[in-house]
Amino acid sequence: SPTMRLKERVFPYLIHSESLLFSYDDCNFKVQRCKESTARVVVWREFQVLNSYTLEMSLGGGDFGEPEADPFHFTVADYMAMGRTFCEGILDMYD
Repeated sequence: SPTMRLKERVFPYLIHSESLLFSYDDCNFKVQRCKESTARVVVWREFQVLNSYTLEMSLGGGDFGEPEADPFHFTVADYMAMGRTFCEGILDMYD
């Protein structure tokens, strides 16, 4: 339903609005055939868990953000900041 499609996009949008390290535009909300056996999809289908996601953060870094920005490598501080933002996003979702 359209309402459910909007609800599943709230958490990623919250993370995007709080971190330059997260790209909402790169989120994919479609279930590809090759992903049907992943835990995220199985939990969503079998248990109707709406907010079941995979958060991927490359060891090689990122190349998103401003078009003129150079690609960069993530640091330990970047991973820590993303973890903090993720947890704060959960709090914001249910606050």
